Amino acid sequence: VPEKYLESVLRVLKEDILKRGISTGGVGSRYILQILCKYGLHSIAMDLATNTSSPSWGYFLREGPGTMWESWDGTAYVSYRFSKNHPMFGGGIGVWFYTHVVGIRIRVDEILLRPISGYVETIKVANASLKTLKGIVYFGWNY
Repeated sequence: VPEKYLESVLRVLKEDILKRGISTGGVGSRYILQILCKYGLHSIAMDLATNTSSPSWGYFLREGPGTMWESWDGTAYVSYRFSKNHPMFGGGIGVWFYTHVVGIRIRVDEILLRPISGYVETIKVANASLKTLKGIVYFGWNY
């Protein structure tokens, strides 16, 4: 987004999320949490990640086997036409969790271990492990 439109785009994005929840569909959902965090909208990202109404990741966890469904509108729950195992759509929340909430960031020649301060007050405990080319990274924290 060109810099001159960024403020307007973020305002409309926030308004849309507050009105409708996640509306990016399967492909866009991979990026929405990271984009929100990039622009300091951590509380909105947390609200999206913990929402349990349809459509949301929390709804999938609450109503199904804990996998990502092909249909974001919840129809996979009542229909066998849609797959209930689409892991490519769920990658965004996993990446967001270990990079932003837990605080594991992998760089070319270093590993940073630092949670985003906006989540430390909301979540009392967070931990994760991540396989890297140099071994497994374990990190966690308690508040």
